[in-house]
Amino acid sequence: IWYLPERRDKLTFIEGVSQNRSITSIEINCDIGTEGWSKLCCIFENNPNLSTLTSKDYEIGHEGAQNLSMALGHVKQNSLKYLHITDADMNDEQLAVITTALRSLPELDSLDLESNNIGRSGCVALGNALGRLPTSDRIDILYLNKNAIDDGAVHALVECVVNCPNLKTLSLEHNHLITAAGLRSLSPLFQSCRLSDLYLEGINFGDEGMIALAEGLVGNKTLKELTFDTHAASITSVGWSA
Repeated sequence: IWYLPERRDKLTFIEGVSQNRSITSIEINCDIGTEGWSKLCCIFENNPNLSTLTSKDYEIGHEGAQNLSMALGHVKQNSLKYLHITDADMNDEQLAVITTALRSLPELDSLDLESNNIGRSGCVALGNALGRLPTSDRIDILYLNKNAIDDGAVHALVECVVNCPNLKTLSLEHNHLITAAGLRSLSPLFQSCRLSDLYLEGINFGDEGMIALAEGLVGNKTLKELTFDTHAASITSVGWSA
C-alpha cells in the first residue's frame, strides 16, 4: 500500500483486502490511520497464509505504533514469520509499544528494525519482550542496522536475548556509537546461542574491539560468518594478531 488519496477510497480498499484469505505478504508505505489498521485486523485474525508484514518509509509516530501493536495483537493464525519496520523514525517509546504484541507472534522467525532511532531503552524493551517468549518461540534473525545503539544498549539487549537459543543472525551494522565495550558484551551470545552470522560493518571498534571479539569467540563452534569493514574499524596489526 503506497498511496491512497481519499479517505473513503482508502478505507474501502483496506476493507476489501481484509476479507482476503490468500495474501501472503503486506507492505504498507503510508499512514493508513487508526481506521485503516482496525479494518486490517480482520486479515490478521482470519488469514492462515499471511507470513510477512512490512511497514516502512513513513514516520510511524506514537499513534502509528499503537495501531500496529493493536493489529499484531489480533494475529490468531500463528502464520506471521517476518516482521519488518524500517525507515520509520521509530524511537524507544514507540518500539516499547510494539514489543508488547510480540507474544502474539509465536511463529516469528525474523524481526527487521533497520534505519530507525532505537537506543538503550528501546533495546531493553525489545530484549525483555524476546526473552520472555517460550524457548521454542524465540526468533532466528534480528536486524538492528542504522539505529542509535550504543554500548549500554548492546549490553542490555544481550542480557535478554542470551536466552534465545534459536538466534542465528544478528546485525548491528552502522551503529556508530558501539565501541569495544559493546562488542565485549556480545561474548555470552557466542557461548549460549546458535549464532552463525554476525554483521558489524560501519562500526569503528579498533584494535580493542578486535581483541574483544577474539576473546569472546574462544571455544565458539557455531559462528560461520563475521563481517566488518576493515577500513572503518581502524584495525592495526595489534588487532589482527588477536
